[in-house]
Amino acid sequence: MEGDPKTVAFPGKDRAAPPRSRIPGASSEDIAMSKADIAPPTLSDRMKTVKAAWDKAPSGPKKDIAHKHYVAAGKAMGEKKDQDVIRELDAAVKALG
Repeated sequence: MEGDPKTVAFPGKDRAAPPRSRIPGASSEDIAMSKADIAPPTLSDRMKTVKAAWDKAPSGPKKDIAHKHYVAAGKAMGEKKDQDVIRELDAAVKALG
């Protein structure tokens, strides 16, 4: 195989390594991700998610407790107290669970 152009070979193997970042059927645009694609959800996104879960929950004391936490999270969000928002949303999710 002298003179043949080779790609990087696996150590101890006589075959070429597969191309990197190749997923069958995917183009490079499909694979490329920006920081925005992998960013954690914003507090607004979390509020919407908790609200959707609360809307789907059956009526009862758990839903009432979750609503109190959701309202408190909304108030904390208005006051720009991010840690309080997170704490209240977590408590709302726990109440629904």
